[in-house]
Amino acid sequence: MAFMWSGQVAEELANFYISVYTQYLNTRAQGQAITLKIFHNAFDCCGIGGAIELFVRDTCPEGSFLQQITYSSCPNVIKGMFQSNAPLVLGGFLGTAGVMLVALVCSCVLNNSLKTSPFLY
Repeated sequence: MAFMWSGQVAEELANFYISVYTQYLNTRAQGQAITLKIFHNAFDCCGIGGAIELFVRDTCPEGSFLQQITYSSCPNVIKGMFQSNAPLVLGGFLGTAGVMLVALVCSCVLNNSLKTSPFLY
């Protein structure tokens, strides 16, 4: 799913961020502030492009005033991360599934050999 629909997932996540950002400018709700902080710290970004609103600067990652002005736009960072990391996510998922399959086969073989072992009786 990460590989096949990475563009769509990135677009939806970027749209969600933009929605929370614009709603936060109007409401300044605590839940939206926490969501923005999570996005900002996870992706090391802040804002939707252009100047960062004064109210939003409190949710940006820690840093000097100059650093907060130069943060990348979150929608661009989110889309870029999904474009570059989707094959890695797919590889990690398939690798984990392969290791789990090998462990399952080994445990079944070990279980069957212990059931038929003459040393257990």
